[in-house]
Amino acid sequence: MQTIHAVFSPDLTGEELESAAGLCASHYPGADLHCWAHQSVPQLASHWPGKWQHYKELPCELEADEVVFLDRDPRFFTAPRHIVPASHALESVTYEVGKELVGFYSSALRPEFIHSLQQSGTPLRLLGFEGSTRVEAPRGAAVPIVHSIAVKRGVVLLSISTPEMWKQSGFLAKIFQACAKLDLSVDQVSASEMEVTLTLDINQESNTPNTIDKLTQEMSQWGQVSLEHPSAAVSLVGTRIRSVLTQLSTVFQRFEEERVFLISQSAGDGNLSFVVEQAKADKLMRDLHALLFPASVATTPSEAATPFPDRSPWWVQQREPLLKMSRHQKTPFFLLHEPTVQEQLRTLTETSGCDRFLFAIKSNHHPDLLRTVRRAGVKFEVVSPEEIDHLFTVFPDLTGEEILYTPNFASADDFKRGFDRGTYVTLDNHSPLDDHPELFAGRRLVLRIDPGKGEGHHKHVKTAGRGSKFGIDLDMIERTRERLLELDCDVIGLHCHAGSGIRSVQPWLRNARVLASLIPKFPHTRFLDLGGGFGVPERPGEPSLDLSQLQEGLSEIRKQYPNLEIWLEPGRFIVAQAGALLTRVTQVKKKGEQTFIGVDAGMNSLIRPALYGAYHSIVNLSRLNEERTVQADIVGPICESGDVLGSQRLVPESRPGDLFLVANTGAYGRVMSSHYNMREPAPELWWTGGRIPT
Repeated sequence: MQTIHAVFSPDLTGEELESAAGLCASHYPGADLHCWAHQSVPQLASHWPGKWQHYKELPCELEADEVVFLDRDPRFFTAPRHIVPASHALESVTYEVGKELVGFYSSALRPEFIHSLQQSGTPLRLLGFEGSTRVEAPRGAAVPIVHSIAVKRGVVLLSISTPEMWKQSGFLAKIFQACAKLDLSVDQVSASEMEVTLTLDINQESNTPNTIDKLTQEMSQWGQVSLEHPSAAVSLVGTRIRSVLTQLSTVFQRFEEERVFLISQSAGDGNLSFVVEQAKADKLMRDLHALLFPASVATTPSEAATPFPDRSPWWVQQREPLLKMSRHQKTPFFLLHEPTVQEQLRTLTETSGCDRFLFAIKSNHHPDLLRTVRRAGVKFEVVSPEEIDHLFTVFPDLTGEEILYTPNFASADDFKRGFDRGTYVTLDNHSPLDDHPELFAGRRLVLRIDPGKGEGHHKHVKTAGRGSKFGIDLDMIERTRERLLELDCDVIGLHCHAGSGIRSVQPWLRNARVLASLIPKFPHTRFLDLGGGFGVPERPGEPSLDLSQLQEGLSEIRKQYPNLEIWLEPGRFIVAQAGALLTRVTQVKKKGEQTFIGVDAGMNSLIRPALYGAYHSIVNLSRLNEERTVQADIVGPICESGDVLGSQRLVPESRPGDLFLVANTGAYGRVMSSHYNMREPAPELWWTGGRIPT
């Protein structure tokens, strides 16, 4: 017979208490029930089975097979339902997560109550009229995951700045003593060499309205004091949060729109908190929930077995053909999926509202890809004479009008080859006009302008700003214009490129305004080329770039210049998601708590992770639907410490011979490969989705 201790919330009214007692009896028929109520016990004992006892404080030492806490709805959720209606209940959490969440979701429970049950290993069931959440020991290895987004309002953020705290012993102690004297609870602390920032939890019952004034006055004797109030602490609560940080890029991008006063991570690795303006907290939580918990995405470790439960990538849908293909094709190899390329081309042409698209062939120059792109009416952007020659080899009927040539620090011969082929030649520096005036005299040109600010996920992909080698500085525009007039050059286009992997349309709109402001200086301008760098979703659940916003944002420029064309260079957007790298496990190695899974593809085939810190989803295709319980570094055979395709990735238990897939490798994959270590890089195959390529 099970021994069950049922603790009824003090918040339940008499009628609700009766209903909760009935609910408990129906869930545990025949159990040895020990019932604890804050309200009157005799009447309940006469109607419902069990040994009834009265409590004033929550009992902490309960010997039972299970403890049940009953309230209207004590469950834990992915976010508070009154703020995020789309949130959903968590079926099960660990004790550690429960202790973190209880302060956010329950006014009656306390962390110490859950801690006492953890000490004895007793599971806790939070049971309400709509369902329940179990709090228990983890089953198997603790899986890194974000369970819930929580918020604490009314936070006071206080900063003390003074050079006198430099290496001063006991400075923080004085601050804490001042807070303790006024009965103020300190939640979070951050310190630099000359500043301490802390958040204070204001108890409205014990703290008077002028408590903060008193504290500010006292602390002013030690330095300059500043306050942010009211603020809110928005917390991501979960398991092994440090291991999830690399997967939260979209979350951090969302904070670009907020004033973040403080970021803090718990020592127990259970939460990551952001202190923001209180008025912005609700919208922030709804946005974060949409990013972290898209529709139908699992929220418990046991449900996390399938890594792509929402809209599956093409390689999930084509898993069986891919496994069959790998039995005939030696690994590693890249694969390009034609239907995905065509889908991206349709999205681009139907939603962006631009006049010309130029595929940047530096991202991928596979002949079948180039043919597919050209059939869709897309032109080409090239950066070298060799790329120009490659296009004319693939397309003997090509004309120079289909090519925008954007060399960087090019030689006079490089420029001449572009002119000889009849391409649109781009100039991104003033000095060639002085060094080779005879080459440029009387030419039509496109000017590449540095708009002043680079964009992208890594410094190596930012192609604007004073630290970038690309583009004519805005301060040099007038001097360049005068020299172009002297040489009778005709500027027909203005071009810029800010970077790669950009996930918002705002940089393109900002750069369009910069270029449009220069049209009075170059009145023969026929087009503005806003460059490329369109970001694509890298992780499950990440939203795609909404290109329709670009069309809307460009409307003002189109009204002002109705005959002006808008060009774009979306190389990676077209082909990245169409590519996959297939590679086979060679070894599995454990060193202490660290696991390494070795595969036969290395940085000689895919250098983006080592060069850019780029993230690529990596899955064990052989065991795609098995539970992911192992956290490992996925490494290649190249003799370099940087030969890591993915760090701390969650995968199923893997064995030599398993087929791994690295996603989003269609752009800057095979084209950047090398023969380093004299290893042959992975070949690239084109797949129409029908017959298996060989």
